[in-house]
Amino acid sequence: MCREVLQIEPYQFKIRSPERGQAWESLTEKLNENSCPKFRVTARSVRDRYNLLTKKMAAKLKIETSELDDLLEEILEKEKKS
Repeated sequence: MCREVLQIEPYQFKIRSPERGQAWESLTEKLNENSCPKFRVTARSVRDRYNLLTKKMAAKLKIETSELDDLLEEILEKEKKS
């Protein structure tokens, strides 16, 4: 699914525009054409799954970034004390 999203780029169109809807529909058609794995999806299910994946990834990056910031801050504090 992610490869198809990168090819079609539905996010380049304005949200709730006909063009964006057509992009999701064409992505759905491509996914439904696949024979392995064989499954049936709708434009809404693909869009919802994409949104879920991107939100999880954004949260993960935010956590990792803040963890990195905390660690760097701790290192700098220890360095100042030395």
